[in-house]
Amino acid sequence: MGEEFRPVGVDLTYTHRRGAAGAFTAGATAYIGNDTFGALPLDRGWAIHDRWTLLGEHVPSGRFFTSVSAETDGRIGWSARGKWNNDRGAIQLTRIDNRSDALLYGELFNWATQFNIAGADHTWREWTFAAESGWGKTAIVTRRGRFTSDIRASYLLVSRRIGRFRATLRGDEYLAGDDDGTGLTAAFFWEPDPRLRAGVEGIAAGGEKRVAAELRYRF
Repeated sequence: MGEEFRPVGVDLTYTHRRGAAGAFTAGATAYIGNDTFGALPLDRGWAIHDRWTLLGEHVPSGRFFTSVSAETDGRIGWSARGKWNNDRGAIQLTRIDNRSDALLYGELFNWATQFNIAGADHTWREWTFAAESGWGKTAIVTRRGRFTSDIRASYLLVSRRIGRFRATLRGDEYLAGDDDGTGLTAAFFWEPDPRLRAGVEGIAAGGEKRVAAELRYRF
């Protein structure tokens, strides 16, 4: 989401706490920009990484570009969310609508996207479980008419701490129009000291495999 959606606007949040029952939170955001949100999954495909697009940056998307900050149609987008959480876990539902007109503006092609996200996590003793699913539709308008496509991405994660070690397994499933696929990530980390972490991570997705090693020391 951070590669193509970064709302810049006004956010209102209300939290109601009920002691041991946890806290209930409701929030809503009105934002500008993000008119091209939805282009990358259809033009390029989903990507498993942690890249954040900068404000003002134009990212290639097929023959055109996408931008998290460009406001081209003058429409205000919105999102709304509800969340419950306690000391062990959380559940959150989010609705996003960029209210784009789905038209072409120079090198930027607007995509009209409505997207829903449901996520939950829970910690039990040394175990952590997390899952999230996002689904919706995105559309563009060309000379041949309006074209709408489904987009979806989901993951399920299981992680366990064993002393100073942590092992994690994550499965991903994604859809963009007629293209779908799965991914699998396995990671193993060692933290002998609060300032030192070492580990290895392997990812297999879309017929490709990648292995990364990490050694990090915090001064």
